[in-house]
Amino acid sequence: NYFQKSYQLAIDQQDGQTALHALLSLIPAYERAEATDDARRYRQFALASLDQLPNSKAKAFAAIRLADLLDPFAIRQSQLILSQTPPAPQVERQATALLEQALAIGKATENPRIQSFALGKLGSLDERTQRYDAAIKKTQQARLAADQDRAAQDSLYLWEWQLGRIYSAQDKRTEASQAYGQAVERVEQLRSDILSANRDLQFDFR
Repeated sequence: NYFQKSYQLAIDQQDGQTALHALLSLIPAYERAEATDDARRYRQFALASLDQLPNSKAKAFAAIRLADLLDPFAIRQSQLILSQTPPAPQVERQATALLEQALAIGKATENPRIQSFALGKLGSLDERTQRYDAAIKKTQQARLAADQDRAAQDSLYLWEWQLGRIYSAQDKRTEASQAYGQAVERVEQLRSDILSANRDLQFDFR
């Protein structure tokens, strides 16, 4: 109800960015309420709203978030299930287009954090379709981008974890063990950093 009011206020004020932000909250809320038709409808609204926004950091992260929301809610609830479930062809096409759009914005604005998440999510699509060589390449590029900027390094554990899953699927146990170990080290490092962060960030990361 609150998200709906937020969305309507943003529409009334012709604030496209806030409207899109409300839509990205409405979609999972409707999914949890098992209102799949409404979730699908607002997903289309979000795709249309995204197209109308000028390129910006906010648009890039909205595109990345929207790419995540294209998969069914039941699949997204578990990273293990998600990584082992190939995306539907239409979902893969849409997600790839959104992530490539975000990546282009990240490169144009020289934003390593945007590039890291866009590349990592593209690597995830390759992982799910068992294109493992491409998945490793993109995931390593995501890791490299994240390592270029301290503000982006909180994502490093995601890409180490992803590499671990990919190597494990290839039965490369030594490489998988090393990647998983690095992921744990990153989380431990983040855990200590977050102790001095604000409480909102602590909650978001948990």
